Amino acid sequence: MAGDFGAMHSSGFTLPEVVLFLLLIGVALQTALGPVRHQADLLTVRGVREELVALIHRARLEARSRGEAAIVLEEGADPLLVLSGGRPPARLPLTSRGVRLEVLGTRSSVRLDFGPLGIARFGSASLRLSKREARFRVVVSSYGRVRR
Repeated sequence: MAGDFGAMHSSGFTLPEVVLFLLLIGVALQTALGPVRHQADLLTVRGVREELVALIHRARLEARSRGEAAIVLEEGADPLLVLSGGRPPARLPLTSRGVRLEVLGTRSSVRLDFGPLGIARFGSASLRLSKREARFRVVVSSYGRVRR
């Protein structure tokens, strides 16, 4: 019979069932991926910290071989290595990786100048690199030594 609705069987799911299923999957993924995201952030910030330390060491070596070099560190901007002799500056890409640079203390920017002996000519600087909850501190002494 064409009008017999009692004999009709539906195959599939209703909209509320699908929404509930997707909601449960989303909560499960958020719970599982939270620690994974935190570990990824830690690795990213740690890698950027090591690149910043390498940039500071490069500036010291450039200063020894070329007479002077400087690194400009500004909050919210990528660190810039300024080389003498008209050579183009080098940038360390932080912002594209989502890492934020903070200059701790009263200053919002620091210029690390290195002389011909590779010794710095500035006061010590404390820096914080962060991405969400992952944070690392870098301290550069007035002589240009770096403590992680």
